[in-house]
Amino acid sequence: MQRSYLQKIAMRNEKSYHSASVLLVDDNASFIELISLLLHEIGVSKIITANCHEEGLKAFQQNTPDICIFDTDLGKNKKNGIQLAEQIRGFSARTPIIFI
Repeated sequence: MQRSYLQKIAMRNEKSYHSASVLLVDDNASFIELISLLLHEIGVSKIITANCHEEGLKAFQQNTPDICIFDTDLGKNKKNGIQLAEQIRGFSARTPIIFI
């Protein structure tokens, strides 16, 4: 079985992503699907998704993920990913947050 490029990268890393949980917040369902597929490719098995600020905050509080990936722009007239990150920092100063 041939490994994908992302799987090869993940294998080079000493850490195992299999037990990691990722919170992915984006208002674009297609983008959530794409990022989820890429995360699965490197072995991430637990992906929590939300499509708005409020759902993302609730998901964080219920799941306490290892890593967060937030869209900086969550649509018009909505709180954005940066504001969500600021709220998350109130709960956890150590959880890595990646902005897309």
